[in-house]
Amino acid sequence: MTFRHPVQHERRMQAAVIRWARSNAGLYPPLRWLFAIPNGGHRDALEAVWLKKEGVTAGVFDLCLLYDNGEYPTLWMEMKHGKNTLTDDQREFQAWAQCQGHQTAVCWTTDEAIQQLRDYLGIDDPNAVRDVLLAGSMEGSAGSRSIVSGDGGRADEYAGAAEYSR
Repeated sequence: MTFRHPVQHERRMQAAVIRWARSNAGLYPPLRWLFAIPNGGHRDALEAVWLKKEGVTAGVFDLCLLYDNGEYPTLWMEMKHGKNTLTDDQREFQAWAQCQGHQTAVCWTTDEAIQQLRDYLGIDDPNAVRDVLLAGSMEGSAGSRSIVSGDGGRADEYAGAAEYSR
């Protein structure tokens, strides 16, 4: 499936990841606490003003799994498509999260995002989780490019990371 607007593709991939998590939360209860951060999208001026007043913050990653896996307290995930890259605000958020001891992941496919969740939760058996992605999923032919960082990994690459060290 080809999309003219990468953001629309990212939204569809994210929705597929959430659908997968919701369908597997009975087997893996922490998946219940995977949630979206509605920072992106187009809104009318009044809605944008209210969202800003309510605390919407540019750069915060798309998805958060609020679960301490023993190594990291939280997994933050950003969905990207095609040639999209992290914005400056997203790089700053990533550096901050990593310096606070959280794991971050940037994923370019639904399968990569699901694999990040599986790895984070220690789900080893590929048959243990029901696959709800039907034929014609949001994947495309891109190879695996997922970037995973935690505890400072990629934060060192960001020029402003030093200001967030503990």
